[in-house]
Amino acid sequence: MVKTKKSSKSKKGVKKNRSKKAIKGGTLNTGFMDALRNANVDYIRENVRNMEDLSFEDASGYTPLDIAINGYNEVKPPEDVEEFERFVNYEKIIRILLENGANGENITLPFTFDLSKGNFEGINLQNANLLGVNFESANLTNANLQNTKLNYADLTNTNFTGANMNGTMIDGSNTTGANFSNTILSYEDDDDDDENARID
Repeated sequence: MVKTKKSSKSKKGVKKNRSKKAIKGGTLNTGFMDALRNANVDYIRENVRNMEDLSFEDASGYTPLDIAINGYNEVKPPEDVEEFERFVNYEKIIRILLENGANGENITLPFTFDLSKGNFEGINLQNANLLGVNFESANLTNANLQNTKLNYADLTNTNFTGANMNGTMIDGSNTTGANFSNTILSYEDDDDDDENARID
């Protein structure tokens, strides 16, 4: 059994992405942020591809992905119909942002969060806490998964081709049918010496 090396501990909750880019696009970006705060999934879906990038920050230093994850956590668990709708919409918005290139470095997603069958090619999820997340049949080709926690995740038929998985933790995960072609995993052997294994 491959044991991945331990990654450094990270604080709970959403961390601000480190990009210091000023807000560009004026009205477009302001409207996008307003739609995020209102969980307007239709607006996000229609306009996400018009954004120059998704690493800009609001006046408080939060990126679109930060706002979406915070909104999701604030309404969980939903207790009425309106809150449940916001909860579902934020779940959809997080997926949309990640599929369209949002920087997922250092993010934390809830256990069993559903990202199954998503296309996350080339995504940056370095140092992310994704314990128990459902990536069944997802595309993580060429993803940056350095020191990412994927323990107990559903990785059934997940495509990791070419992904950087140095320090990725996958103990307890279901990897049935997963594709690790040209992927490098760092792990500790029985003598606690760091090794590298290429899985073809």
